[in-house]
Amino acid sequence: MEGWLTKRRDHMNLIWLDRYFLLDGNQLRYYRKRGDPAPRGTYVLTDGCVVSPVFNSEEKHKHHGPVWMFRITFAVGEGGTSSEKSYKKDRFLDLGAKSEENAKEWKKALEHAVRSLRELVWHQRKLKTDAEIFPTPTHVPRMLKADEDTVSLFNLDADTAKAEQGWWLARVEAGLRIMQECPLGPSVAANLYAQHATTTNGLILSACVGAALSFSIMYSFASNMLLSFLTAAAAIAVCCAAVTPTQAPEIPSFRVSQVVHGSPTEVFRLLMNSKRFQRWDPATATMRVVQQLDDHADIVYITQRPTHLWPLWQKPRDLVLMRYWRREEDGSYFVMYQSIDHPECRVRHNYVRANILGGGFVVAPQRVPSGAIRTLITYVLRYDPGGWSRIYHQLGMDVDLVMPMLRGVVGIRDEMSGSDFITPNVTVAPASGGEEAEAGQDVNAVPAQRTSVDSSGVVTGVQKLQTSLPEKMWAEPDASLFSVRGHNYLSDRKKIPSAPAMFHTVGVDLLSFENASDRYNLSARPDSIGRTSSKFTFVVNMIIPGPENISMVFYFQPVRDNVFEDGSPFSELLNDFFDGDDQFRNSRFKLIPTVVEGSFIIKQSVGSKPTLLGNKLKCPYHRGDNYFEVDIDISSNSVANTVMGMVQGVTKSLVVDMAFLLEAQSDEELPEIILGAVRMQHISLDNPHRVPKAAA
Repeated sequence: MEGWLTKRRDHMNLIWLDRYFLLDGNQLRYYRKRGDPAPRGTYVLTDGCVVSPVFNSEEKHKHHGPVWMFRITFAVGEGGTSSEKSYKKDRFLDLGAKSEENAKEWKKALEHAVRSLRELVWHQRKLKTDAEIFPTPTHVPRMLKADEDTVSLFNLDADTAKAEQGWWLARVEAGLRIMQECPLGPSVAANLYAQHATTTNGLILSACVGAALSFSIMYSFASNMLLSFLTAAAAIAVCCAAVTPTQAPEIPSFRVSQVVHGSPTEVFRLLMNSKRFQRWDPATATMRVVQQLDDHADIVYITQRPTHLWPLWQKPRDLVLMRYWRREEDGSYFVMYQSIDHPECRVRHNYVRANILGGGFVVAPQRVPSGAIRTLITYVLRYDPGGWSRIYHQLGMDVDLVMPMLRGVVGIRDEMSGSDFITPNVTVAPASGGEEAEAGQDVNAVPAQRTSVDSSGVVTGVQKLQTSLPEKMWAEPDASLFSVRGHNYLSDRKKIPSAPAMFHTVGVDLLSFENASDRYNLSARPDSIGRTSSKFTFVVNMIIPGPENISMVFYFQPVRDNVFEDGSPFSELLNDFFDGDDQFRNSRFKLIPTVVEGSFIIKQSVGSKPTLLGNKLKCPYHRGDNYFEVDIDISSNSVANTVMGMVQGVTKSLVVDMAFLLEAQSDEELPEIILGAVRMQHISLDNPHRVPKAAA
């Protein structure tokens, strides 16, 4: 449980402070503000703590406003570590909430934590008593080294070794090392595990014996098969009620870790993408964002698949979670989950509302990068499935309840590794009806294709559309000919050759219009490629100044259908570009020009420096159902108008490459990738295709 409370210590009676509190097991930590990486202090609850009733302290503290108070009293003399509060100094802690309901919720959570501690301490004392009654023989030879000698084998520092003492290995399954939290040490956890095993065996044995005896006795008296079965079922129910423990220790936390190939930013982006959740999480059926709280928190609703726990299938669960995330200075990410209530997320029919009492993902980078980029992802989970599944918790089968969710780190590993390999495009020709299939095809559709780069740096094998400019005058240059911002550009300012372009150049039109106003938003015309093509088309319309009202239009189509949904940095930025306003688009849409063949004066005039077109020229944007168009009005800038006038007279001797891309301005958006590139070679502007006047 976590939230804002006011605190006051007994030796600072006049000072009340607002702090963000987090109850984690037997530790009550508080922070100056929510999201701080380190707590301001920690109170350790013990079995001797007492929580007072909630009362209204408004009369005593009018200067602080209404406060619903409760007090935690510590046992004097129970010290802590150097980082914990001294109970000789802080014999009690006064906490206050702004509402009575909130104060009572905190009181209930604290009392539950103290009660769980008392049960664990009782088990620990029982172990000590058993050890005194049945002492270990003193003559047993010492075959192994002490724990202090073996810790160094794992190369653990002092902090890590201390932290690992609170966890023990619960199970190794499917390549996962599942660690279970044990605040009082592995010995107590082992004792509880043995008691759960004994209870489970006793339950099964007593149920079987009770059912057999009840069935035989009832059948001998009544000779009624149905009545005998009902009696046996009743005997099983009575045995389960008698043998199953009425109280169980607090639900434990589990932890798994996995090394994945990829950067922490890529893993974080995968975790936050609700459309890719089903690709790596075997426990999740659906996920949607219900409410965006701020830049670092939202509320999500998740439905889970049914889980099989012997002997029955469990009902599917649903979860309402507050998701909080942040990025640390060392490059690691934290994604935390906590169950909450939300009015828009009621329990669905045939579902059971489960709760995550705490947990989330920690995505950590390598200390010293060497070779391939790798990331350590750690998943910590404290899960209450609710419903009848709590019986499995009472029988010590918690790990079976959370196993489908913990396997998600294996799915993350495979999902991240899949991007390292080429996915071949396999097409199957229809066995019959070829003529019908051809008749039903879109003439502008671009099928799956296999491309290559020839010796001149031109991409070949792309299925092109029928456009007005002859194909000998244009081509698609290889994207690696252009230098773009690299993975660490914001820190080292280094550029790298671009990865293959995300869109292929499929056509170029050279058009002439009667009216200058008709040159804008060409894709809105009924006969345009943007309206008639079955594939999404990115259109760049370069409006050339002159009396003939000429436009040179470039058409780009995606290399694969999932380019908008693959969760890559390019995909995220492209969607932001489409959904953003013109100011955002102007700050991102960039051109990299290169004069491959031409005079020295032309090369110097055009240059090769990347340019944000929206900051220099008038660039209206138009979005349709299956297209996005950028109109670049060259006449809107006097310098660009002059350079274009120089180029127009010598186009037949020029070869110019142009690459369009979206500028990456943060680490999460790097590296840059070319959106689309086009090569104009020895073109003639003398015979543009005349477009009829648009209908009024």
